[in-house]
Amino acid sequence: MLVELGLKDEAFADDARGSLLSPIFHFRDRVTGELVAVFDINLLKGEVPYPFVVQWEQYKLVRAARPHVEGSGIADVRFSTKMTGLEQGPEHVDVTVINEGGEAEAIRGRYVIGADGGRSTVRRLAGIEFEGFTWPERFIKIGTSFDFASTGHGFCTRNYFFRSQ
Repeated sequence: MLVELGLKDEAFADDARGSLLSPIFHFRDRVTGELVAVFDINLLKGEVPYPFVVQWEQYKLVRAARPHVEGSGIADVRFSTKMTGLEQGPEHVDVTVINEGGEAEAIRGRYVIGADGGRSTVRRLAGIEFEGFTWPERFIKIGTSFDFASTGHGFCTRNYFFRSQ
């Protein structure tokens, strides 16, 4: 998908703006550290064009994608903006936001895309019920440049720790 969006050079850059390519996943018990499962996507080499997962921090993806989006004219990209109202019209959507300067602002567009998670303001204001579920536990994703593979503890570049029952 990143290639189709024109972000291949940025995503696969060898410098700090690029991603980490992870062909192997480890799943470990959070309490014992025991290795529970290994997924080696390298086994798909020749079957899929990219036999790995691209681990690319959201802030890097946004920095890379923003010039493409703004250059296309298809959307405005805003930061530090809070949506406070939404009205659906037959051919448009009106949203009210508090902008970066703290001022209320009305915006009209053809679409509103809510990519704001399980507690979505966009979904709530649109009156769309959440049909899924959220986990009772909270999860955190941590990215680091520390090379865990070099510790001698058998870690790879993508490790999941969970509590097995």
